[in-house]
Amino acid sequence: MNCTKLLFLLSLILFYTGVSGETVYKGTDAQGNTIYSDHPMDSNAEKITITVPESSYHLPPVQHSTQSTKNPASEEESIAYNLHIVEPKDQETFTNDITSISVKLSLTPKLHSDDRINLVINGQPYGNYSQSLSFSLNDFPRGAYSIQAVITSVKAPEKIKAQSQTITIYQQRAIARQNVSSNLAPQAPSALHN
Repeated sequence: MNCTKLLFLLSLILFYTGVSGETVYKGTDAQGNTIYSDHPMDSNAEKITITVPESSYHLPPVQHSTQSTKNPASEEESIAYNLHIVEPKDQETFTNDITSISVKLSLTPKLHSDDRINLVINGQPYGNYSQSLSFSLNDFPRGAYSIQAVITSVKAPEKIKAQSQTITIYQQRAIARQNVSSNLAPQAPSALHN
């Protein structure tokens, strides 16, 4: 086998394994062809340790100018918000007498003037977009609700710029029951007659 083919095979092995500093075994098959493998073919296989030099790439030098080249639109896109639901706590249960649930958020950095916050409840937007960090959930029926806060831009409301963790809350409500007459009350099972 010529040197070009050997180098090609060795390159393929390195490319497909993606390993640096690994062991490769060199051996021959029954026809006398050279074979490279990641495990020894027989006791005569030659152990080869391959080390791939680290590649380095240098970024081109930054050109400094005295004029500001910042684009306000791109600056806005690069804001990395940290948004969290502070209240209510995850898995919190609200009882019958609570008709309004307060949702409070923490946010850093301060919200950009073109950005808005909205709540998503059970996967659906709830209420209106706002720049406020407080929301009120009113008169929710009994059940479990997943709540998340999202930040979007006025310019691109379909693009979510940040989102909070998702919490689950539970709203308890009394079940309205009608009076049950005594003749509808459960009866003891009667004995079977022959």
